[in-house]
Amino acid sequence: MHASLSQTAPAATSTPAPTATPLPTATPSETPLPTATLAVPPTQPPAPGGGGNTSACDLAAFVSDVTIPDGTQMAPGAAFTKTWRLLNAGTCTWNASYRLIFVSGEQMGGVSPQAFTTGDIPPGATADVSVALTAPLTAGTYTGYWKLQNAQGVPFETSFYVQIVVTGDATATVTPT
Repeated sequence: MHASLSQTAPAATSTPAPTATPLPTATPSETPLPTATLAVPPTQPPAPGGGGNTSACDLAAFVSDVTIPDGTQMAPGAAFTKTWRLLNAGTCTWNASYRLIFVSGEQMGGVSPQAFTTGDIPPGATADVSVALTAPLTAGTYTGYWKLQNAQGVPFETSFYVQIVVTGDATATVTPT
């Protein structure tokens, strides 16, 4: 007997290759991103009334409160003297013709205008500038703004202030008749 073996190869089938699936892409939006804003507070509150000399000649810079720091408590009607130390930050010498003037707020009985020096204050020097004041009779916080003024009557740009807190109200005294 004669045996034979025959083998048939299976027919080739075609398997399709996988196709690429697109990935999602970022789409720009119309919404802007928030930005930070930097705010720098002033060292002194701006004085109402504005105006003044913009020349580099007559410039004052606040140095310190010599008397009556901001927020000092006062009795109603109390008399006091406010003194500021100011720097002559300009190029002109301050002299006896220069004045201290009230600008706005509570004047508290202060004389305006008034001389603040009898001598010369050269550029770069400091001066102690004083004004006699009286606390109001009603409780509350009171602020008065002041400036220097040159010999021609032109106010300086920089203002400085006095701020007090009156505690209690003045009481009326009843006199029997």
